[in-house]
Amino acid sequence: MKKTIIPFFILFILIFSFSVYALDDSTLYNVYNFRVNADFEIDMGSRFNNMIWVPASSLGKPEINKVDIYDLKNDIKMAQKEIDNVYEALMFVNLFFDSSSGNLKVRSKNIEWEFSEPIELVFETKTGNCAGMSNLVDYLLEGDYEEEGLMWRHMNKNAKRNGGHIINYVKHNGRYYFFDVLSVTKSNDSYPVENGSMREQGRVDWADPVIMAKPEEYMKFINSAADFSLFAMIKNIDYSIGKGADKFYLPHHLDNSNTKIYVTKTNKWDIKKAEINLPVPQEYKGYNQYSEYKDESSDKDFKINTLDF
Repeated sequence: MKKTIIPFFILFILIFSFSVYALDDSTLYNVYNFRVNADFEIDMGSRFNNMIWVPASSLGKPEINKVDIYDLKNDIKMAQKEIDNVYEALMFVNLFFDSSSGNLKVRSKNIEWEFSEPIELVFETKTGNCAGMSNLVDYLLEGDYEEEGLMWRHMNKNAKRNGGHIINYVKHNGRYYFFDVLSVTKSNDSYPVENGSMREQGRVDWADPVIMAKPEEYMKFINSAADFSLFAMIKNIDYSIGKGADKFYLPHHLDNSNTKIYVTKTNKWDIKKAEINLPVPQEYKGYNQYSEYKDESSDKDFKINTLDF
């Protein structure tokens, strides 16, 4: 009798121990609404072509847990070295950062120039707007994917609500993934629980979670909710963007090698390349982001692509 009871008892202990370990393992990585073991691909519906909601872990499982990540809180270089995927980057932002609004603006000759917050300043203050936070995440993920960058968009000139927004994207296994880092900051709480439920997804802005899509289809998806007319896929924002009464002045150093610019058929902005960039404002001098910033003229050109909507 004992010979049969002991093996079953040992087997029970092993199964129980493994279950507890698995539970503890996931709880060390499940932060906010992120779920390390989530596994789903949710089609956003027939209204949008191939728009797929996926969990952050589909872009790489985290190796840093929510305890050890505190060691990176005050060391930006160490954070860049240790953070290797979108899940870790979003967890890092959620635990330590909050959102702010607005860029530093300088007016010259009836043109308003905007300068995004330097990455180091965002890291020091633990706050940032869409440009600053997106730049930070782009920096943290540098070299971790086939491609990392930002997608900038701006409202049409005649839109009732004027303004723009910036999010992140990565290219992984030949596919593009877009996500809004501001949705996971402390005060926003607009990132859905990663349970694969469309009801949960419908609770927030559909553009907030990680979305797998072709770039042009994602732009169409975004434009369906508001009258955006300008889009750009860029590496980072370490320059000024100018805006006049009916013109946009894009940085002089942009060209087809580092930027893809798109406009909708209804675009009303006259897009120009700035002949010069304004000098860096005193507040941002000394930061690495603007260390190679130049204000001389350039004869480089860029192509403007017209979207089919």
